[in-house]
Amino acid sequence: MDEAGNRGQVADLAVTVPPPPPSELAKAGPRTGAAKTGSRVAEQKKLAVFAVSDMVKVDPVTGWLMLDADEYRAEDTAGPNPVWDAAAKTVYLTAAANEAAAFQLILNKLGQALTDVRVSVGDLTGPGGRKIPADPNVQCFRLWYVSAGRARRAMDSSWYGEVCLPLRQPFDESLAIPAADNKVPGQGYQSVWVDVYVPCGTAAGDYKGIITVTAKELTRPATLSLRVKVLPLSLPDKFSWVVELNRYHSMAGWGGVDPGRQPDQALKTTLDYYRIAHQHRCVVNALPYSHSGRVDGWFIPVMEGSGTGVRVKDWTDYDRRFGPLLDGSAFSAEAGYVGPGANVPINHMYMAFHEAWPIWLDKSTYRDWMEVSDRLDFAEYAKKARRPQVAFTDEYKNGFKAVAAQFFQHFKAKGWTRTSMHFFNNNKYYWKVAYFGGMGRGGVCFWLMDEPTDFDDYDANGFVMGLAVQAHRQAGAPEVLMDGRVDVSQPDMARGLWDDIATVWCIGGLRGYPTMTAVRRRWLPHEKHWCYGGGVGVASAPVGLSQSCLLRWSFGADGYMPWWNCFGGTGAAWQRAENLAIYYSGKNYAN
Repeated sequence: MDEAGNRGQVADLAVTVPPPPPSELAKAGPRTGAAKTGSRVAEQKKLAVFAVSDMVKVDPVTGWLMLDADEYRAEDTAGPNPVWDAAAKTVYLTAAANEAAAFQLILNKLGQALTDVRVSVGDLTGPGGRKIPADPNVQCFRLWYVSAGRARRAMDSSWYGEVCLPLRQPFDESLAIPAADNKVPGQGYQSVWVDVYVPCGTAAGDYKGIITVTAKELTRPATLSLRVKVLPLSLPDKFSWVVELNRYHSMAGWGGVDPGRQPDQALKTTLDYYRIAHQHRCVVNALPYSHSGRVDGWFIPVMEGSGTGVRVKDWTDYDRRFGPLLDGSAFSAEAGYVGPGANVPINHMYMAFHEAWPIWLDKSTYRDWMEVSDRLDFAEYAKKARRPQVAFTDEYKNGFKAVAAQFFQHFKAKGWTRTSMHFFNNNKYYWKVAYFGGMGRGGVCFWLMDEPTDFDDYDANGFVMGLAVQAHRQAGAPEVLMDGRVDVSQPDMARGLWDDIATVWCIGGLRGYPTMTAVRRRWLPHEKHWCYGGGVGVASAPVGLSQSCLLRWSFGADGYMPWWNCFGGTGAAWQRAENLAIYYSGKNYAN
């Protein structure tokens, strides 16, 4: 079938599929620790302590566990536990060098409330006296609980550990059980999340340290052992599989900082959000523009000129904001960074370019532009509109390419050649015409650029991305990385319109995904195929996200965007579960 949908003659094809080679799964090694989760270490009849992995949720009321389902179960508390041996009072972890491993220390009050509870971890000592210093490689967090509404069963609570609050300034360095600020009715358990980063160059072997728990009501500290088995390998600093945390507009304003009045604090806050993602081998990506065509000034340099003659005037503020992300200095020890990917730039970032920037979309640049007030008007426009290659003026095309070339040449001059510039079109026509409730009248776009459905949508996407590709070829900066990017759930409908233009395909759903991507990789091996959607919610077991990632990796995906927005953690999200709250804003912490 050709691009126009014309069918060709039927052809016969014989395929011989060889039998799969014999294979055998490796046998599992001995399980670390022989004890059960239910075996807890009691201290002075006031506190009980045990540990669970980072793949478990613990009910703060009953102490029951959620392992791989969507409910807490009492029976799971007696199951095998890979990180805890109660008889030895020891927590066990395994990690490669340049990897972060984690566990949860569960503190259970056995009667009266416990106050001024503090958890600390000492240095880890290994072969030949080598050390993994606790400062800065071990971080402790208090888990904050949110409610997901009514419990599924009468015996369950509806509270879930969701937010990691650092047990260090400017947050509280100690905690109480029950927590006066978190207000979990009947709370008897508190999880303390512990991250252990094994630095690059750490020699293989067993490393041992001491975990200490104190409280005002305890006459002496409770102590446990921590053993970390460091494997004889090191994970690379360059992240090999992309996990993107999506965001719309600047992060500083969302975090309660006014970029105009507090530019230095805005930059610090923004870089801190990027660092959190980098520490977890993810990348934050913030879209710079809205459906109205407005571009957030944080994401662009100072411009000059008007109409199709607009050009970059001054890069100074742009370089200050983005230089640390693009040269890797935001992730240096000098910047206070600890974790994988030290001194490595972010993998990719959205550019501000779209159908209405840098050249505005109106009747002077788009010959088929038309006033539309309802669906019928839009239908008349769609019947008459020509392909964008014809309808857009040469001045529009040349102006777009001229500014894009300025970006490519500037990135080359600065040596920013390890981060891919993503040219992505997100706008939709139903923000221009109210196709759905609550939308319409503010948009500038005549097409569904994100999640295209019709030929016109795919064609317009390819046109705008194609201008960026042409500018890249003409800029004399081949070492600068760029990708045309599409977010699409019907990739089979592209029918060649995006070949050699869209090189990052972020595909929603898994319908036909393995077959389509396998075929495209054969003929267009430079393409990268991601998935989006399927991120787990607050009331689900964390292992579900790992399963989701592994499933997509097994299908051959090069990356994954689990949630369409990761910045829902404001206001009521501190009390009521919000599934898009991957980041939480401290401006209204616990309010």
